[in-house]
Amino acid sequence: MDKTSLTPLTLTCVSALIAGLIPAITQGQEHLQTIERAPENIYENERDATLAKFLEAGPISVRPHLYADTYYDDNLTLSRSHKREDWVWRIAPGALFGIGEFRGDKGNYVSIDYTMRGEIYTKYSDYNALDHYVIMNSGYKLSKLTLGLSQSYEIDHGKSIEAGAFVEQELFITQLTSKYDISEKTSVELNGRQSISDSVDQVLHGPNQDLASINEWVVESWGNYKPTEKLITGLGFTAGWRDIRTFDGNPSPNQTYEQILGRGGYEVSQKVHVLGSAGIQLSQFQDGDDKTDFIFSLGVSYHPLENTFLALEAYRYDIPSIIYSGRNYTLTGGRFSVKQVILEKYSLSLITGYEYRDYTKVSSTTTPNPDRQDNYFWFRPEADYAINERWQIGLFYQYRTKSSSDDTFDYSNNQAGLYSNYRF
Repeated sequence: MDKTSLTPLTLTCVSALIAGLIPAITQGQEHLQTIERAPENIYENERDATLAKFLEAGPISVRPHLYADTYYDDNLTLSRSHKREDWVWRIAPGALFGIGEFRGDKGNYVSIDYTMRGEIYTKYSDYNALDHYVIMNSGYKLSKLTLGLSQSYEIDHGKSIEAGAFVEQELFITQLTSKYDISEKTSVELNGRQSISDSVDQVLHGPNQDLASINEWVVESWGNYKPTEKLITGLGFTAGWRDIRTFDGNPSPNQTYEQILGRGGYEVSQKVHVLGSAGIQLSQFQDGDDKTDFIFSLGVSYHPLENTFLALEAYRYDIPSIIYSGRNYTLTGGRFSVKQVILEKYSLSLITGYEYRDYTKVSSTTTPNPDRQDNYFWFRPEADYAINERWQIGLFYQYRTKSSSDDTFDYSNNQAGLYSNYRF
């Protein structure tokens, strides 16, 4: 008899991905280093989870990890005309610590994952940096009630697609989640999130330039229904407030918004999973006109063969600008990835994506800025070799380009290098 229902581990991945759809839709701003990421593939996540091993120190489980790469970059600051090229060296050691049933969020647990990344620039040493990424997750489960708390902090240095510059970003995110199971098929949720971010444009041989700081608070409620083992659905309402502090002395309006959303996850077959969320966002702006946007997030995972993985992601949401006072942009985009494992040890991958940004003035009191639309495209082929099931080495090439109606923001960028990834 064919098993067509979700496995427990896959169900955990699906639930986690569905829960992650809403923070993506209410994203306060772009995060550095994640723009060209591959879309989520639950089959790869499931495979990686089965390989995980932990060192045991009494009640504490520890999983070390290490990533390192070195590459040539022909445009460090994403400049149109004054390109700076360099050879970059990066190493990122870290470890996951957990107590309780943190593997799959099955019960009561606390986990902390910390990664430190050092970056050395051979020629332009002023860009040398030490980044930190910390995330704490915890859960408490009763017979029908599940509570969760997560707190993350990161200080990151990298390229901002919107600013077309090398940026330092500091980000705090706090999330509270609660879920109550009314029955085996019906549940309700009440969740909250706080995001506090601050960004600075790092100028070589000159004073750094502050960019907008964006603080965001979000409350969301959901009613979920699971009609079959293959289908999970939900209807929700979200309310948010953004406190925006500008860098140029011009007033930038605070923003409030409401979202009415539907979401779902469907196992089309043993090889195809679809996750989605869509609805409308009603936005109100201090000293500005209200506006209504259609927003969505869609993810598709496809596993046609044992060693072939494909993933697709599409999205549309509204984001405040960090470089203009009193302006937001509508971001519409998509990502695609394909990975083929060859002879168990070798793999070839391709990640590509496209984004369109359309800026809108949201305040009548700010200094006029030109209308702006951006088209952004990237692709990244990779080839790697598995020394063993935990250690991979590989090489990559990445190309990115942006074409803007304001041609001062046009740029192209090439990177090529080597990487090594180890997970215990």
